[in-house]
Amino acid sequence: MKGSKLQALTIKELKAKGFLVVNVMTASTNGVSDLLACSPKGQFYAIEIKGDGDTIKPLQSHFIKEVVKRGGIGMVVTDLNQVHIL
Repeated sequence: MKGSKLQALTIKELKAKGFLVVNVMTASTNGVSDLLACSPKGQFYAIEIKGDGDTIKPLQSHFIKEVVKRGGIGMVVTDLNQVHIL
């Protein structure tokens, strides 16, 4: 699936579950995840969307690791099924 379609479906799924979701179009820091979200329980998520053939870049991986280090959840979504379990 194309990354743009996967991203749109991910946003829709998260909003349906009560998440506050921000689609990061442009950031002042390289590597910031595509989506930043907060769950209804207050958990912070950094979500990198990768469609068919896309791979995570080192700065993106570093950002996710920094979020996790601080108690948030960082994830790379390659399939909508990964979002269904949240």
